[in-house]
Order: sequence, then structure tokens, then C-alpha cells
Amino acid sequence: ISKNKMLGSIGGKEFMTLMESIRTFISTCPYLPELSKGININYLSTDIYSFSIEEADKELVIKRYVDGSSIRQFTFILTSCESYEEDIVKNMEKSRFYENFTQWLEGQSLMRNLPVMSEGKEAKKIEALSNGYVFEIKQDKAQYKIKCKLTYYQKGGI
Repeated sequence: ISKNKMLGSIGGKEFMTLMESIRTFISTCPYLPELSKGININYLSTDIYSFSIEEADKELVIKRYVDGSSIRQFTFILTSCESYEEDIVKNMEKSRFYENFTQWLEGQSLMRNLPVMSEGKEAKKIEALSNGYVFEIKQDKAQYKIKCKLTYYQKGGI
């Protein structure tokens, strides 16, 4: 089953991909700008306040158990398109968003308020692995990125 497929079904049961679980979860972040046009997957619009979630690395098995179940990690990048300008106040706001986002992820993990996943999978932790940073600049727009990781349990036989 393709990871790019958002919703699918196996044996008549619907499931969410990892990316859809993460997208749905991040959409609840109270620090996303009100002007945000939603969160896309593997595509970032050139519109200001656009967000996308991109797969960073392939899914990795951290630990495998005798019964076939495992602890896994999925690394992803939250990317945004922002205005790029000399105004220090606006630049601090962008920096503040990524700092708040990092703290929000940490808080959600501590409270066990984690992404809802497909049957047989259970999120254990979600965290930022980097600070938000400017990745690319094009005229008056900049692409910001922050690398994150979801750690989860997967039942054997899935």
C-alpha cells in the first residue's frame, strides 16, 4: 500500500497513513497562524502562510519483539512559506512560532495527547529534532523547516 495514499482500506476497514495521522494532529496546534491555508502533504505552495509535511527518512524499526511487534520511528519535516523581510519584529514572530511549536509537541507528548493512528499502531512520542530554520530564500519569500519525529508501537502482523 502506497504511503502517498491518504486514506485506504484493508479488509473493509479504513485506515490513515502515518502522514495523515501527523497532518491531522498538527492541524490542532494552536500556534498555527490564523491565516494558514491548511497543511498539505509533500507539496508546499508558494503562498505566504502555506504549510506542508514532508517525509524526511524512511520509516525505521528501533526495536523488534519476538511476536513481530515493533517500536518504530517516522521522521518528517514541517515546512512553511513565509514572507522574507528586514522587519525584525516579523522575523521574531516567525522564530517564536517554531519555538512554540517545539514546546507544544513536547507538551503533547508529556500529556500523552498524541496522533491517532490506524488499528494496530499506537503513538508513543512526537518531538522536534531541530529548531525552525530558513532553508531557502526566493526574493521576498522564505521556506522555513523543522525536522520532527514520531515514535510509535506497531502490533505484529501488520
